[in-house]
Amino acid sequence: MINREASGINELWANLIVEELHRHSIDRFVLSPGSRCTPLTAAIARRGDACAVTHFDERGAAFFALGLARATGKPAALICTSGTAAANYYPAVVEAAMDMVPMVILTADRPPELRGTGANQTIDQIDLYGKYVRFHHDLPCPDLKESPARLLEIIDTAIEKTLHSPRGPVHLNCPYREPLAPTGKPKDFTDHLSGLESWINSGSPFTAPQPSIAASSEYDLQQILSLIEDSETGLILAGKLVSDAERRSTLELSDKLGWPIFADPRSGLRLGSNHDNLIAYFDQLLLDNAFISMNTEVILHFGGVMTSKRLNQYLSDRGPRNYIHIADHPFRHDPNHVVTHRIQADINAACSGLASTLKPKTAGDLARQLRKANALVHTTIDKIVTNDSNLTEFAVARLISQNIAPDSALFLGSSMPIRDMEMYGDPHGHPVYVIANRGASGIDGGIATIAGCVTGMERPGTIIIGDLAFLHDLNSLALVKQSKQPLTIVVLNNNGGGIFSFLPVRECGDIFEKYFATPHGFSFKAAANMFDLDHHQPLTPKEFNETYVAAQRGAGSIIEIKTDREQNYQAHTKLQNEIRNALGGQ
Repeated sequence: MINREASGINELWANLIVEELHRHSIDRFVLSPGSRCTPLTAAIARRGDACAVTHFDERGAAFFALGLARATGKPAALICTSGTAAANYYPAVVEAAMDMVPMVILTADRPPELRGTGANQTIDQIDLYGKYVRFHHDLPCPDLKESPARLLEIIDTAIEKTLHSPRGPVHLNCPYREPLAPTGKPKDFTDHLSGLESWINSGSPFTAPQPSIAASSEYDLQQILSLIEDSETGLILAGKLVSDAERRSTLELSDKLGWPIFADPRSGLRLGSNHDNLIAYFDQLLLDNAFISMNTEVILHFGGVMTSKRLNQYLSDRGPRNYIHIADHPFRHDPNHVVTHRIQADINAACSGLASTLKPKTAGDLARQLRKANALVHTTIDKIVTNDSNLTEFAVARLISQNIAPDSALFLGSSMPIRDMEMYGDPHGHPVYVIANRGASGIDGGIATIAGCVTGMERPGTIIIGDLAFLHDLNSLALVKQSKQPLTIVVLNNNGGGIFSFLPVRECGDIFEKYFATPHGFSFKAAANMFDLDHHQPLTPKEFNETYVAAQRGAGSIIEIKTDREQNYQAHTKLQNEIRNALGGQ
């Protein structure tokens, strides 16, 4: 129920904003301390049914909100003060925009008369995030002359834009004049709210949200049915899938067609699945010339872009005549320039529609060859990891995939962690919820994102992260400390940027170490102590297993794995040579 009394117009309008967000089921708020945002902060803090998290670092706060939305499918509301505080949201806003994650950003601002005057903590916040938001609006300063109905309509428009395809962040800039703190005697604003009686009494949003309309039609699917039916060889690519329904229907379609599936880690199918058609080690199969030269007549690609560089090179070199990409957004996701049919559709509905129409097929020679080779790679990796007493980075990925608690959240850091899990993770472990910030593939915000995920999912989580990414997000260890869910950080400390050892620049010995590898010389026990987190540094696979299993049952902890970049490169090279030899000898 809206209280018609408030200390001033700032407090009243802030209450209206928070109430309307709540009526849209947006009840999670991530706040950073500041003065200009006092009206919004007070409105949230004094509301008993609001779930609020405070974090002093706006960059981490924004990634925490990103993680909440990834876990729940609903946007969280971000609140900050004016000036560079709002600019610190930018990396997470970019990630949310490119990976279509909903987010509501409320930036407090100075009033219009102070803009462009040199007033303290005042920057141009209008359209601050440019094309990376689906909607932005500079709200009027709270004023009795302004219509509160207009305020509610603007909020409703923003919510519609963040939730409907293509989902993404929206920005409401909220200027406030002083006084900011709600400390005055209550005043009656009944006259100001006189046009909102129906809304006040309804408990529903001012403007009822409309259902999203799918852009595809039966005609679109009919266009590709004949291509699929007439093909003898086909392949399914599963990019980022966002629901169990999408995953189930993708597997059902694969069963109907008898086609193999190459599943990206973010599909939710790469780990914790024993389906016969899943080719878990497709990236490593493409080390072998026989598979590099394989031909398929049709590729059906569902969801987001694929991580594997080898797969993308294969698609670029030998893309099929018919490459069909089905996703629930209008954006062009075709970095290899091979898509011939692009369909915007609900993935679950598209898969189910195709499966119900197509005649059953049996697995062909290619599918059988891929299954056999996939099993051979699995055996080869197991042999290398089991017989090696060294704790290599790819061994860490495999051991985590085998020992992570069921239904946990697993965040895979950019650069090497997601690639090691894709290449060497054991598909036969427990099902897990895989997260990675692959919209823009930055290394920032990983710790904050997984903290937001485990908070939203209310289940334990693990993050595998490189040392530089860990340093990028050091402040977010405060979020780990306050997490109610066990959160295990596995940091691969190879004293620099390990992925550069796998790039051609490693041959440039005169510049490589200082300008690319960038060794830092830090270890992270002191950081763990600073944030009151447990710290472990296992040296062998056996020690790691014991430490990791125990850590998942405890509170927040850091497991630091110290490796050598050159030795890590050589270990990867040796393993891939073993895989080539095994595939060549079959």
